This record gives sequence, structure tokens and C-alpha cells, in this order.
Amino acid sequence: MVCHRCRPAEAQPVLFRNASADEIVFVAEGGGTFESVFGKQPYRSGDYIVIPRTVTYRLVPDDPKREDYLILECAGDVRIPKRYLNPDGQLMMGAPYAERDLHGPVELLTIDKEEPTPILIKDGARLSRYTMAHHPFDVAGWDGLLYPYTFNVDDFEPITGTVHQPPPVHQTFEIPGFVVCTFAPRYLDHHPEAIKVPYAHSNVEADEVLFYVRGNFGSRKGIERYSLTLHPRGIPHGPHPGTILASMKADRTDELAVMFDTERPLFATPQALGMDDPSYPYSWLG
Repeated sequence: MVCHRCRPAEAQPVLFRNASADEIVFVAEGGGTFESVFGKQPYRSGDYIVIPRTVTYRLVPDDPKREDYLILECAGDVRIPKRYLNPDGQLMMGAPYAERDLHGPVELLTIDKEEPTPILIKDGARLSRYTMAHHPFDVAGWDGLLYPYTFNVDDFEPITGTVHQPPPVHQTFEIPGFVVCTFAPRYLDHHPEAIKVPYAHSNVEADEVLFYVRGNFGSRKGIERYSLTLHPRGIPHGPHPGTILASMKADRTDELAVMFDTERPLFATPQALGMDDPSYPYSWLG
């Protein structure tokens, strides 16, 4: 998988198609219309936009200067976790979201123009510019079970308990090689002696990335909005000093974060290393 941060300077100038990966575009801020060969579908802040590979599309924001995305390229299919589904493939009662929370295209966008139309096609690290003799949105209708859809984090219903629940209760999507979780605003553990922040731990078989979207993160200090943290496998991490006692008085949290855990190690690009905060590992010293 590949993770990108995107704050566009302008609206998407050309159509785009990812030929080698499904995509999850998380809209941290902004809103507008997602246009594809399947038609139009609105998007807003807090939406996951799930885009199957080879779908030709463009994002048309209401205000390009407000747009802020986290983009995940997924080598495998983006799926609903199997434990949320019954044998017939329907979302079960007790799952943290339902079919009515998934929103597909709402109307066709038929563009019947015989004019050169460029498409930027991504195949792994390779980018190709392909020019069609006509606009590819010349669609009179479509059928099938595979299409882009949106799901908003405010529709995620967190599962809570008397004591701290493990991260899998926050799982939103599963993809071969990694999972995506949504840490949504929720009531905290209600046992009178419960410690309401995650205990210190180290992941045995996963690298852990957290994207902090909004709210007050009770287990962390020095985290800003839109911070990204990477905790590699085997590296101990957990609540910052002083946050355990402070959490015991809290009833709920207003935090919102997107997490993904990967089976294979993640490697930071030179651009990402250039934004590294060298003081972060020392923030546990108190």
C-alpha cells in the first residue's frame, strides 16, 4: 500500500485513472462532487471515497483551497470486514454501520463530445498521459455491483464496553495486507476503575499509522490537527505521562482519527522524512 497527503492548489485539471490499485480518499476537509463514468456523487468532510481500480474520475471541489485529503492506494480490493457480514453478504445487526450509510452515484453524467480528452493513468510508479478522441463519460447507463461509493465517519457507530476495547472494534475496511480503522467520537469505558486510554503496547506484526483529524486526543500530548504518526512493529508506545489518571475522569472523547495497520513494513519517502518531528519519540519523557 501507498499513503499520500494531498492539499491541492487548484481543482483537478485532467481526468485520472489508477490502473493498479483501488483507492480510498479520506476527505479531511472540503466537499464537492466526485465525477466518474458512473455519474455524479457528492462528497463532504469526513467522507471516505472508495474508488475501484481503473475507474476514470475527477474530484470537483466547491472550493479548491479548502480541500485536504489522505489517500491510500490499495494493491488488493477494499472490502467490508467479513465479521460484519452474514453468509449472504449482508451487513449484520451489530455492525458499526449499515448499507444505508454507503452512498453510490446519484445521477448519470453523460458527456457526449467528440474532442481530444486527456486521461492521466497511474500504473504503480509509472504515469502515462493517454488522449482519447472523445470524452469517456459518454455513458447512457450502467449495471453491476462494483462502483465507487462514499461513507462518512459520522455514520460509524463505535462499540464500547466496561473496559478498554481493542482496536479491531474500530475497523472500517479490510484490504489484503492492511486494515483501516476509524476512531470516532464515543463514550469511554464505564467501569469505575477503568483506564480509558490505550495501554502501552508494541505491535508484533504490523506497522501502525494514525492520522489525527480533529478533537482532543486523550492519550497523546503535542499532537496537532492533521498530524501523522508512524509506530513501527516492535516499538513500544502508549499513553503519554499523565494521561492515564486524567482519562479516568472522562466520560467520552471527541477525537476523530483514521488508523491503518500494515502487515509489511512501511518506508518513508524523502519528502516525508523532511517533515519528521525529531522530538516526538522524546515526548514520553514527560
